[in-house]
Amino acid sequence: MQNEKEAHVLVLYTGGTIGMKCIDGVYRPEANYLLRTIRDLPLLNDNDYVSTNYAEAEIKPYCLPSLNHSKKRIVYWMVEYDPILDSSDITFDDWIKIGKDIEEAYNQYVGFVILHGTDTLAYTACALSFILENVRKSIVITGAQIPAFEVRSDGWGNLIGALIMAAYYNIPEVRASLQPPVEGVVLQTFGAGNMPSQRTDIIDELKKAIDRGCIIINCSQCVRGQVDVQYLTGKILFDIGVISGADMTAEAALTKLSYVLSKDCWELSKKKAMMMENIRGELTVIKEKPLRELEIVSQMARFPHLNTFEIKFLRHAFLPQLLCHAANSGDIELLNALHENGANLSAVDYSGRNVLHIAASAGHVDVVKYLLTQGVNFQLRDQWGENALAAAVRTKNKICIETLRSAGATLSVNSSRLGVELCLCASRGDMETLNSWLAAGADINQQDYSGKTALHIAVESRNEQLLHYLLDQGADPNKSDYFDLTPLGHAEKLNLQNLVIRMKERKVQ
Repeated sequence: MQNEKEAHVLVLYTGGTIGMKCIDGVYRPEANYLLRTIRDLPLLNDNDYVSTNYAEAEIKPYCLPSLNHSKKRIVYWMVEYDPILDSSDITFDDWIKIGKDIEEAYNQYVGFVILHGTDTLAYTACALSFILENVRKSIVITGAQIPAFEVRSDGWGNLIGALIMAAYYNIPEVRASLQPPVEGVVLQTFGAGNMPSQRTDIIDELKKAIDRGCIIINCSQCVRGQVDVQYLTGKILFDIGVISGADMTAEAALTKLSYVLSKDCWELSKKKAMMMENIRGELTVIKEKPLRELEIVSQMARFPHLNTFEIKFLRHAFLPQLLCHAANSGDIELLNALHENGANLSAVDYSGRNVLHIAASAGHVDVVKYLLTQGVNFQLRDQWGENALAAAVRTKNKICIETLRSAGATLSVNSSRLGVELCLCASRGDMETLNSWLAAGADINQQDYSGKTALHIAVESRNEQLLHYLLDQGADPNKSDYFDLTPLGHAEKLNLQNLVIRMKERKVQ
């Protein structure tokens, strides 16, 4: 069960250098060595806190020391895989196991950290980004070049940083023969996506594979830059139907292709289109229209003495505000134009709100639907801890609330604060806002800081109409506050017979 003063994180230790021990001059994994040693490392575990708060726990967690920027303590549990694997031994089955372990523990933790060897860490990270769909929590994979218990180790900082990211941040993504049954191939080509143009035998085989439905992706071996068709040796591949991998790494291209090919419900044309789309942050999509074709940016670019860096800075400074303006005014056309020209729809303003917060607050249902189709994070919390669903409740827009709920949004307001909100509505007799909270998934029997529910307040204010409404919505007349007083008992003490009769009728039902 989550503690409001703690952020609970699950750490899956699969293996790797970070937890190895030097035995006979050779680094090798040893069962329980990492778990035992971390227990006595002050940088990674506050033993006093664990002893005080988890003395009776069957499985004792670990706890990071207090952090200056947060009132929440990071408490984490570690699960060591058996056997501990060198990352070179990681297989597809291990990727699936990690995904299933996260799925099973998903509702018990605010985030997850995977400790992994560095040799194939990039492959596992890319694979999990496709295996784990619709994830709303941070999953951080890290490792180390030197075991965590050596003085020069980078493992301490990597693990601490990963735990902080997982706990506090929700940051709203083939090489084989060309003969059947191969369905996809990743080419690692030279430079900007070039291959020997004189090797017509290879080009012919590639063309045959494409004609039978094989998806072939062209990735550059270069660390920077992306695949382009400005050279004849690269255009040849484009002309026969090879798909540009843009700036995807080979690891990302391999795992993305595996993911896309697994979608049996997709037509071949859609699979090819998805390989050119950015779905997990794996590639940079270049649009035909440059960003500065938007009038305001192009005007700024004409100012004298502005260099490329300064123009880029202006885009980052102004585009989030333009997005929020478009969302607030319900201008889908402007939103789409900004998005097509490179604006990030998930960008936040100074208060941590994204465009979905703004659109929901303004009640623009069409904009909300558009943003949901674009994958904007509907669970992102602003600086007040509220997501777009809570913003829609504030404006009492039932259609926006229903739209967000149907997309899977849940209230981000913590339980005691939600109880206060419901009690405040009851004290004002504001049934419309109460109804909005309930439509958003609030529990009508949610208690405030003193244990009172909205029904307690209805009795105290002698509001018979509100009491009838709350009972019809499922309010419990026998729910005790922290002073052991129920709404029914309070009404009896106040001799409010009409209210007593109505609540007793509800009790009988």
